Amino acid sequence: MSTETVDAALARLAARQFGVFSRGQALPLGATARMIQRRCDAGRWLRVGHGIYAIAGHPLSWNSEMFMALLSAGAGSAASHRAAARLWRFPDCSDAAVEITHPTYRGRRDFIAHRSALHRRDVTHIGEIPVTSPARTLIDLAAVVPDATVGAALDDALRRRLITIPRLMRRADALAQRGRRGIEVVRAAAADRDGLPALLQSPLESAVYDLIVTSGLPRPIPQCEILLGARRAFIDFAYPDAMFGIEADGYRWHAGRDVWQSDLARRNALTSAGWRILHVTDEDVKRRRDGVVDAIRSGLAAYRTPVTGSSI
Repeated sequence: MSTETVDAALARLAARQFGVFSRGQALPLGATARMIQRRCDAGRWLRVGHGIYAIAGHPLSWNSEMFMALLSAGAGSAASHRAAARLWRFPDCSDAAVEITHPTYRGRRDFIAHRSALHRRDVTHIGEIPVTSPARTLIDLAAVVPDATVGAALDDALRRRLITIPRLMRRADALAQRGRRGIEVVRAAAADRDGLPALLQSPLESAVYDLIVTSGLPRPIPQCEILLGARRAFIDFAYPDAMFGIEADGYRWHAGRDVWQSDLARRNALTSAGWRILHVTDEDVKRRRDGVVDAIRSGLAAYRTPVTGSSI
């Protein structure tokens, strides 16, 4: 096989792998140790890891680093934990570091590596990258991030139909037999959402709902439909008997002048009908959690007294 043919084959392989390839991949395609050395000496290939090379001039990215780690660990490895959550585009994981799981890997690394068995049902692909399934990712994620991040990721996976509660619980039960960390967190988050009449619609709604549940407050109805004459309105979280509602106000979810105007009209109609609305922002959930809980308690305790909409 000519060197030009080998170069072309490796260029195609590297293009699929975000610019990188391994010595173990190059040799079966016809490369030799001498050829590899010559390409590196000439600056055509760059040594970017132990036995890992990049095509000079190909822009390297986080995906490239992810693939380098997978090539270093070898067959049977997959992106996992926070890195898998980033690949699945779960909330609050967009800046995750490179993280993999491999059954036995103990080699040199500048990435996070976990040693754990990966059943074939736990691994899929996003493009060319082997990655843990949504269910396995949620279970692994629960061992390394705050509970609120797990809840938001679960809600996102449910909204996008990447997972169902029964499927997640079956996988959690199977993995629990190995004493895996995070199982109880996933079970609790799934149980909190099992049977809800509507999915939570944003990371902020997930955070507000988890705060309500963990504080021991009565569980509200999410995305509660209210009839206002001929008009329908939805409240993020509602206690219909108390005519008390909670709105999770995030700029990302309520941006735009037309949406803003419509939202004001809806809130005014709810207030005129006797509803009291508590507005909760992301900042409230992060920095004024006790204040949010106290405001909800007060709103429920005073529901017989008609008041106007409130905010923290």
